[in-house]
Amino acid sequence: MALQRFIKRIIEREVFAPIVKQAGFDPKKVDCRLNWGVPERPQINAADVVKLAEVSAQLNVPYVSPQEVRRMLVKMGFELNAEEEEVKP
Repeated sequence: MALQRFIKRIIEREVFAPIVKQAGFDPKKVDCRLNWGVPERPQINAADVVKLAEVSAQLNVPYVSPQEVRRMLVKMGFELNAEEEEVKP
């Protein structure tokens, strides 16, 4: 990561800036940036989802709702029964 940032600064300063100036624009206003692409998505397993749900319930902080947990588990391949609608008295 440090090497990428270093290379990025050099490319932006020594390659992009002169090209932008040559085209007649102000490099600071154009704000041309080098992007390394989409970062890899972390691999999430069922244990991570369950742990997050437990912490959320224990601390009573809505990090993740039960519906979101169910959706994540279904995406991971778990076959879950459809949720029954809550009956209000």
